[in-house]
Amino acid sequence: VDKLGFDPIWFAIVAILTIEIGLITPPFGMVVFAMVSALEGKVEIAEIFMGAAPFIILLLMAVAIIIAFPPLVTWLPSFM
Repeated sequence: VDKLGFDPIWFAIVAILTIEIGLITPPFGMVVFAMVSALEGKVEIAEIFMGAAPFIILLLMAVAIIIAFPPLVTWLPSFM
């Protein structure tokens, strides 16, 4: 990542957020399937996906902001 010119901390944050998005969106949505199992089928998968939609939108917005403005992510760690 360094050789490509990206900050490793910035890259890690973007990677973590995109992995989180992948864990709650179809077709894989492993977290959603775990929730359905934990609720023992009392709730449908579609209902959980619809409930997660606002969080997905916010995560996508956060990733877009972090990609557009990398100094936001690296500002606090720069003091270390």
